[in-house]
Amino acid sequence: MKLFLFYLVPFVLFFWCSQVRLVQGRLLSIATKPDPKDAVATARWLVSLNFWGVLSTISTDLDGAPFGNVVSFSDGLPNQGIGIPYFYLTTLDPTARHALKDGRASLTVSEYPLGTCGKIDPENPTCSKITLTGKLKLVDEESEEAEFSRNALFSKHSEMMGNC
Repeated sequence: MKLFLFYLVPFVLFFWCSQVRLVQGRLLSIATKPDPKDAVATARWLVSLNFWGVLSTISTDLDGAPFGNVVSFSDGLPNQGIGIPYFYLTTLDPTARHALKDGRASLTVSEYPLGTCGKIDPENPTCSKITLTGKLKLVDEESEEAEFSRNALFSKHSEMMGNC
């Protein structure tokens, strides 16, 4: 089984701002939530604190139909995200097979799993969500970037260490 490190080079950003709500849910070591009017800071905050999202690719098995899959990701060490999501994928998963043939992809994450939306519905516009679109690129396994991406992923997903 071959495992691949991918990263998404985002080029379009869709963003819904959120309002500050009473936090109900799991407690996290969260850097202060940015002002919702600061879209860039809020987007970085949202991507940096999330652990998983829906990665959508162009299916080579379904004649080019979109294919979404829940995946784990990290953009850096906790509270030190750089804004580039990294994924650790295997070709046993269709997502990696699709990405190797056509790198176009999108990653969608929501504020809801962070527990900062209160008791509102996850689709309520005040609960932030973001979709990054771009191309998935392989990380050179011998590069400094590979070391960075493994450290970033393992810091949020320690169970991945057994897959190297």
